[in-house]
Amino acid sequence: MKLSRILLTIALTSAVAFTATAHGDKKDKSPEGQAAKYRHNVFGMIGYHFGPMGDMIKGKSDYNKDTFSKNADALASLAVLAQNGFEVEGTVKGSRAKKKIWEEKDKFDAGIKMFADNTAALATQAKSGDMAAIKPAFLKVADDCKQCHKSYRAKKK
Repeated sequence: MKLSRILLTIALTSAVAFTATAHGDKKDKSPEGQAAKYRHNVFGMIGYHFGPMGDMIKGKSDYNKDTFSKNADALASLAVLAQNGFEVEGTVKGSRAKKKIWEEKDKFDAGIKMFADNTAALATQAKSGDMAAIKPAFLKVADDCKQCHKSYRAKKK
């Protein structure tokens, strides 16, 4: 089990690195530009895995234990990687990140750590197949996303 999580993390890290270099803005090689691209790619993949799980929770698609669990495992790995995208201070250019992230760095870091912890708990619950346990864990992760977006993500222009 641990080996499969390690391999998944390695695969996801490689995918992020490839995506950031293959599809990023080749003009902005600054640490700030690279950090913004990294975040964009990681959070894009989080959305890719989170969406189908949300559809299953809402009953918009049929629940499939294996698919849900695989997406939850990927989400847990990506949540850990997301923390790395905020190491370069003030990287708001080219992203929707607010400067408030670095003004409240300790609070922000605690929130993103909680997101990582809650996605790990969701991945554990997902393996059970027990929707009565999965749904509250999923809703906790969804609330983490909502609260972070509300506080630290600028609206689309």
